Amino acid sequence: MTDLFKEPTGDPTLEAAMKALEAKEGGRGHSRRVGGSSVGHECLRRGWYSFRWTSPSIMTARGLLAVNDGHRGEIVLADLLKAVPGIELWTEDHEKPGSQISFELVDGHFVGKLDGVIVGILQAPKTAHVWEAKVVNQKKVDKLKKDVLKFGEKNALEQWDAVYFAQAQMYMHGMGLTRHYLTVASPGVREIISVRTDYQPKMAQVFEGRAKSIVYGTRAPSRISNDPAFFGCKFCDHGETCHGQRIPDVSCRTCAHSTPKPGGYWVCELHGVETDYETQQAACRKHRFHPDLVPGDFLKTDLDENSKEVLLYQVGGNVFIDGDKMDRLEDPRVPF
Repeated sequence: MTDLFKEPTGDPTLEAAMKALEAKEGGRGHSRRVGGSSVGHECLRRGWYSFRWTSPSIMTARGLLAVNDGHRGEIVLADLLKAVPGIELWTEDHEKPGSQISFELVDGHFVGKLDGVIVGILQAPKTAHVWEAKVVNQKKVDKLKKDVLKFGEKNALEQWDAVYFAQAQMYMHGMGLTRHYLTVASPGVREIISVRTDYQPKMAQVFEGRAKSIVYGTRAPSRISNDPAFFGCKFCDHGETCHGQRIPDVSCRTCAHSTPKPGGYWVCELHGVETDYETQQAACRKHRFHPDLVPGDFLKTDLDENSKEVLLYQVGGNVFIDGDKMDRLEDPRVPF
């Protein structure tokens, strides 16, 4: 059997198919707001970087196929549960058909999007639960089984996956519910296991506090390790900037003049205007990087050949000049 994920695969047709998938779906748009997964990661710096669009938002073919498997698995799991007499499962916002059930926290800068809300599960038929569905590899399924046996069902999620646990607590917190029902399946939904988790108000407050730090923190949080080979850093999207010398992408989110405000919006302090999603992506010529996003040491403020102010940083063996982004002048999305 050909392994699609080793280079080369030996099958040019499949290689072309994977490249076509990446070209079509791999360039994800940046998230406008902080999500449930960000507050559960060990590294708060990772969430701070993501919220500020520090690195490209892309996915490999392997990741895209996994996401697709997860979406299909969620449909299968929902259909299975809905087939049980007495169970009601809502997977859409009844006020916005076709949209996920969602809520906002942290002045509109945090959004939680639920797989659903379920009532009538046989273990607790009268209690409404946040419902989440996950499709994971077999090794992770097996670990959850062991954690249920070792720690008990109600404590298993916290031991099994910190990100999913934080997501569960935030979703219960945001929805005003006290129970969480997680169904976990192996690829292809060949095997299914579930766990229920109770709402822990103190933990939810901790996670909400982490979300506030990501949104309103004016300085980058500390690294979890100074070793780029550390497991928590090795596969991070922002590793090349955090540990290397990659200059971040240009957008309003990476600009020192841009500030998140209550209400879920951002303001350009230099121009005194609110910036929408499209404007933030484009930025303007007066963009100046937030100093904590430049992977080097600030040297001084200077003037360029046109007598315009520039900022000089020592990045590795080179001097990085942060000045006017002239290529942004003609972008019609930028109103200033």
